[in-house]
Amino acid sequence: MPVAVIYIAVAILFIGAAPLPYGYHMLLRFVITGVFAWAALVSYNRKDQSLPWVFGLLASLFNPIVKIHCQKSFGHLSTFVLGCSCC
Repeated sequence: MPVAVIYIAVAILFIGAAPLPYGYHMLLRFVITGVFAWAALVSYNRKDQSLPWVFGLLASLFNPIVKIHCQKSFGHLSTFVLGCSCC
């Protein structure tokens, strides 16, 4: 996966930790779901054992179609922590 894609995804996650309009968070869901699905595919092709499952779980967490609702404060915190872990 190109490093530029990872940096863009991390930047979107960090910005998503701020209280922004709903439209931005929908954009965040689409972009991050795509990045994590792509990462799951790449790690599966590399014959990794656990990474495809982790990336698949994260892709389903940010899934824009079937939303997983949580409190706003938890959503902002989890977005920030995930951005930190991707760096």
